Amino acid sequence: MPLLLAQPNYPQSLDVVLQYSQVQNHISNTYQLVAKTELATEPDKKGKHDQKYATKWKLPDCQFFQEHSPASWEYALVFVPYYEPPPRRKNRKQRKDPPTDKGPQQDPIEVKLDFQWAHGAPSC
Repeated sequence: MPLLLAQPNYPQSLDVVLQYSQVQNHISNTYQLVAKTELATEPDKKGKHDQKYATKWKLPDCQFFQEHSPASWEYALVFVPYYEPPPRRKNRKQRKDPPTDKGPQQDPIEVKLDFQWAHGAPSC
């Protein structure tokens, strides 16, 4: 039996969110602010170059960080991949095509952030 290799399974796009969480008394409160949506993830045609992005995103203001102090909240950037749904068959009796199995899907990638005040607590 021939060995079938899975095709690369690139996400269609990525969303980037700022996630902040606080754990108190074994209860976790997690919130997200959307930083950027629908970053295209099409691979380079020759597969030799990384995809590069340049974008600006305004961070929340000083008052936000006073209310959600980095000393008591955990922060992370989360990159959430989105995949194109598989095509549907037109009718149930239609014969399935040979398997064109794509590889596994990437889980969201979480990058922990550490904010520190330059000169103690801020005054807004």
